[in-house]
Amino acid sequence: MDSPRHRYNQHKASAKQRGIEFTLTFDEWWTLWEPHWERRGRRSQDMCMCRKGDKGPYAVGNVRIATVKENQQERSLEYRTTHAQRRYRYTAQHALKAFGAAPIDWAVGSSAFREYSEEESA
Repeated sequence: MDSPRHRYNQHKASAKQRGIEFTLTFDEWWTLWEPHWERRGRRSQDMCMCRKGDKGPYAVGNVRIATVKENQQERSLEYRTTHAQRRYRYTAQHALKAFGAAPIDWAVGSSAFREYSEEESA
């Protein structure tokens, strides 16, 4: 089994290779990992280090230890949330073109996601 110091160096090198800033010192990294060390791995119930929203650096305040499954679910939810508006517009625009209809404001404009107003319903 590799030592914690060796794993820390691997993690740091991997982050650098992926273009992700890594500012954790070994002591900060080990403080997070020590209670979970025996459960780390790649299977769904194993533990991994996660960044908030899979964004930003590996830094204190932006990382936590969670299961691989939790990390994958968070990444999937983040992706769906970020891309939902674009995907919806794409579908609406192409559906309108297919039926020869003129584009309508809510299908192509940013107004599709504005706050509802009682005045509009009258």
